[in-house]
Amino acid sequence: MRLVIDLQGAQSASRFRGIGRSSMALATGIARQAEGHEVFIVLNGIFSETIESIKKTLQKIIPAQNICVWQATSPVCAAAKDNVWRKESAEYQREAFIANLRPDVLFITSLFEGYADDAVTSVKKLPSPYKTVVLLHDLIPLIYPENYLHTSDRKIFYEEKIEALLKADLLLSVSESSRMEAMEKLDISGDNIVTISSAADPIFKRTETEQTWHILSAHGIDRPFLLYAPGVSDFRKNIEGLIRAFALLPAHIRHKRQLVLASRIPQTVRRPLEKLAAKCGLEHDAIVFTGYVDDENLAGLYSSTELYVFPSIHEGFGLPVLEAMGCGAPVIGSCTSSIPEVIGCGEALFNPHQPEDIARKIKEVLETPALHQRLRKHSATRALCFSWDKTAERAMGAMEKLFRKNPCIIKPEKLSSKRLKLAFVSPLPPAKSGIAAYSTELIPELSRYYDIEPVATQPQPTDLPGWSGTVRTPEWLLQNAEHMDRVLYQFGNSPLHSPMIQLLQQVPGTVVLHDFFLSDLKIFMAENAMLPGSVADELYASHGYPALKQLQQEDVSACKKSWPMNLDILQHARGVMVHSRHAIELAASFYGEKSRENFISLKHLRTPAEKTDRMETRIRLGFSPEDMIVCSFGFINPVKCIDKILNAWFQSSLAERPDCHLIFAGENHGGEYGRTLLKKIKEKGSEKQIRITGWLNEQDYRNYLSIADFAIQLRTSSRGETSGTVLDCMNHGLATIINAHGSMKELPENTVLMLQDVFLEKDLAHAMEMLASNENKRLELGSEAKKHTELHHNPASCALSCQLALESFYNRASTDLHATTKAIACCKTGRATGEDIRKTALSLARNFPPRPREKHLFLDVTATSSRDLKTGIERVTRAIMLELIQSPPPGFRTEPVYLHKEKGDWNYRHARSYTLSLIGHPQKNPNDDIAEIFAEDIILGLDISGEKLIEAEKQGLFKDYRNNGTRIFFIIYDLLPIRLPSCFPPGADSRHHDWLLATARMDGVIAISESVAKDFREWVAEQGEINQDLCIEWFHLGADTENSAPSTGLPENGEQILQSIENTPTFLMVGTLEPRKGHLQTIKAFEKLWEDGINARLVIIGQEGWPDLNRELRRTIPQIVRTIRKHPEINRRLLWLNRVSDTFLNKLYKAAACLIAASEGEGFGLPLIEAARHGLPLMVRDIPVFREIAGDQAFYFHGTEPADLSEAVIRWLELYNKKQHPASHGLEFRTWQSSAGMLKNIIIKESN
Repeated sequence: MRLVIDLQGAQSASRFRGIGRSSMALATGIARQAEGHEVFIVLNGIFSETIESIKKTLQKIIPAQNICVWQATSPVCAAAKDNVWRKESAEYQREAFIANLRPDVLFITSLFEGYADDAVTSVKKLPSPYKTVVLLHDLIPLIYPENYLHTSDRKIFYEEKIEALLKADLLLSVSESSRMEAMEKLDISGDNIVTISSAADPIFKRTETEQTWHILSAHGIDRPFLLYAPGVSDFRKNIEGLIRAFALLPAHIRHKRQLVLASRIPQTVRRPLEKLAAKCGLEHDAIVFTGYVDDENLAGLYSSTELYVFPSIHEGFGLPVLEAMGCGAPVIGSCTSSIPEVIGCGEALFNPHQPEDIARKIKEVLETPALHQRLRKHSATRALCFSWDKTAERAMGAMEKLFRKNPCIIKPEKLSSKRLKLAFVSPLPPAKSGIAAYSTELIPELSRYYDIEPVATQPQPTDLPGWSGTVRTPEWLLQNAEHMDRVLYQFGNSPLHSPMIQLLQQVPGTVVLHDFFLSDLKIFMAENAMLPGSVADELYASHGYPALKQLQQEDVSACKKSWPMNLDILQHARGVMVHSRHAIELAASFYGEKSRENFISLKHLRTPAEKTDRMETRIRLGFSPEDMIVCSFGFINPVKCIDKILNAWFQSSLAERPDCHLIFAGENHGGEYGRTLLKKIKEKGSEKQIRITGWLNEQDYRNYLSIADFAIQLRTSSRGETSGTVLDCMNHGLATIINAHGSMKELPENTVLMLQDVFLEKDLAHAMEMLASNENKRLELGSEAKKHTELHHNPASCALSCQLALESFYNRASTDLHATTKAIACCKTGRATGEDIRKTALSLARNFPPRPREKHLFLDVTATSSRDLKTGIERVTRAIMLELIQSPPPGFRTEPVYLHKEKGDWNYRHARSYTLSLIGHPQKNPNDDIAEIFAEDIILGLDISGEKLIEAEKQGLFKDYRNNGTRIFFIIYDLLPIRLPSCFPPGADSRHHDWLLATARMDGVIAISESVAKDFREWVAEQGEINQDLCIEWFHLGADTENSAPSTGLPENGEQILQSIENTPTFLMVGTLEPRKGHLQTIKAFEKLWEDGINARLVIIGQEGWPDLNRELRRTIPQIVRTIRKHPEINRRLLWLNRVSDTFLNKLYKAAACLIAASEGEGFGLPLIEAARHGLPLMVRDIPVFREIAGDQAFYFHGTEPADLSEAVIRWLELYNKKQHPASHGLEFRTWQSSAGMLKNIIIKESN
């Protein structure tokens, strides 16, 4: 059973009351009890502030993807008349959203919501393909209308909810009292309402008095006290009666005690109560008004009270009674409604309508120690009778019983009192198409269930054989679509189906997909300007960037074989029928597991073959009755393994027998493949034994089926099609050799002779010989094959299956986007503004994601796509982006995006322009439109988008995504602006702090090293509570620059520079010129080395840092640049290469003697990995991240003075000359592929 729980009771204003607590607790209990069932939670997106806490509460018992959020345009509260249209629109959207989760049962925890807030509840406003169960708390407003329904709008609202309540299939009551009231007041059968009781939160347990003294002192409670809690404002709570009763107590009892009212009490309510107390003669401190008390402190008050008094006139259950009992308090309460069944003790009851009786019971308990002790002991025992697990078990039992009854189905007769009209769209005769023949057979059978209008897709169709009606055109269907109840499209992979593409978009219907791959059709249409876009556009739309990359690297024919190009057809279809489970597997592999939900597999129709005079037909075709005839049917091409059949034939003994014939009954391949076959037949001298018939008309085709002794039908590279020729062979009682490929592996093994999918030619030869020599085996296989097709593929059963599938899809369609939009358009109440319509369109788009749809991995490349500086972070971004585009996580499609602000609102846009340029694909007006991001998608931030991210996060963009079920991760490169603020522009530390805070509010951060991850954890701890569930992981970067979209080319003097480096011991520094990189220390250290006569060269590689900032903000960068440019050794022993391509950098790594990494702080140290990849020795500053990266494969130095480094260089040179320096050859490094693999593993693990 799939159970969907509408948990708005825990989101609305009720979340502050018992209803909210009980809704949450019951949902949690049901989820724990639901072994063997699926549980989904649906939440109202308008209450965005409640979603994260609810998800946290449920995260360990309900999968994250099963907590779903629907959207609507607010405000919708019923109290405001201006909200009428939005309220009704929201009701339709909520019901449709729930229906599209395909529940068996919907459980509404609180129906009477939405008068004063934006909760939205309704029952069966749309056709409901599921059972609805409502939790009934009480009918108090119905019983006391003068107190609750005193205005017309309240009365109308409540009557609407009662009407909705009566539509429910089952009510679950929180008490027997509420159950009896519903039966009496609403005339509901006792069979349709089940009492499940309720329970208290586990927090309400006895707390030691010593632990609660601070609660008492904080509220001025200085002596033993009587307690009432919570809820004071409602008249039925009878607080006035309690105050009067307290005043009636004898003085010797009253003066020693206080009456504590623990509840949020508005001043408008408190003042009259204070006046009443004074009027009754109570002292000013006799009554304590605590105000709001949280659950933990309330449990302390319950535990400390001398007596808990519950004077309510009417309750649905009376949860505070149970809470007090759970804390061990002696409890007395009213003898009305549900309270006696909760207390469960007759001597603890009083008449709430008589203050004297309340006072009498209080006095009796306080002056009778035995009774007082008895009630305390009873509370402890009675509380154990109630638990959310027991309540949930009763609820699940009732819902399981309801589910086991006949399922709720929207029957066709409810939609129409007459036979439904079906438009049947297909190629039809005289088109040379197997689908045309199929349709000719199916239409008469389907006419048992529908009034059919055949619609032919090819021009000038003739009349259908055996059909007396008119054959319509696509233009006719467009004009008469509104008169059609059902539309059924027969889709195949040939140009004959071209008109259907646009027709399906204009007239939605159900699709029968005869070929899963429609790439031949789509490419034909694109190349003939029959589609708005190019082949590339179509490939991208269905399959994204990997398909474009293949198109660029190979050609159209390769893409045709690799990509189905059918996504738009599947998404516009109201459902898809296929003829094999293999086609559904292909859908799941291309578009994700959820795509299976929109597919139904049907048997391929076959009219039982007519008997023919086999011998007479043989003679007429030039064969003798004794000949052994082996046939392979269908158009000859490589995917049918015709060359393997021919090779196996020549290996078999059949080739030596003049009475054995191999017939290829179909048209030969028109290219080299066909010519090769003919040449081989001729070389073997087998022209008389082996025949290729050429194209056959229907009658000739059946003639060859009738004369064959057995058939061979093989396949490779299946693209989801069902082999009609195999079924034809089976239908004619032919023993047939097949291989276990594609849909053919689904055939029962007793009906065919099945080889392995990838078979050996000798095995095929053996199978031929066995069937040729074993007539009994041929007859046995042929008989079973014929029985199978007659039983499972006969026209009547296939038509019935088609009709049932069609109705199933149309039942679902009653709550799809089209139906919901139509229902909203027909709203008869209120009036929508233009802004209402715009926002409702946006909420519809979010509530109805396209189906099927792969989950998306959105890569945030905001900074890199707008300004690729070709520096470290941009290089990482490019490399990871390219890897994740080419190899996304399983079940995901990768789409780079960037943050964009439009009319004050932040969103993500597709970074298509940048991505296409990066992969080197020709651009033709790429559209960077707004990215639609849905539940189960993942956003991964690859670069540092700075202020844009901070602003978007503050506006709530990412909270909205996360509420909706999108997981968000950002890569953290370092915390250096915070840890080394003097090395960055003034203010960079605060900006970076804000950026890190924004990322810390996501689902996770992924650092580029373990050192950065550790530093980030420490920083988070320093900030206090940010996001306790934040995932903090790390990965390592790759070093293969050739796979990071490298820049190329050498400067004019490049070879000269390389030659000079090779001739002199040269030390490289690689990285942007920034204060922390240690350039000044290194230059001064080399000055000392040069003074001491050491022959060494220093080559600084890197751009000048922060060139756009004012001089005073650039710290020491101007000094570094000036030192280099004016240095006496510049272009001699000191060289600065300002802009270096990746290609040239790799050559420099190979030519140099050593890499110096003098940076005082890094997130990773990518140059270390790149240098080590070329075997370049490493001299690095001893900082944690360099130790993590280089381990023992580097020479480490300490200190920030020039002498510290010059001495280290001397020591290193000594070791180098002795060949004893640490070698970097053993340093492990990752490729960008493996680096991206680490990232994928992290985000998938954390998302699951």
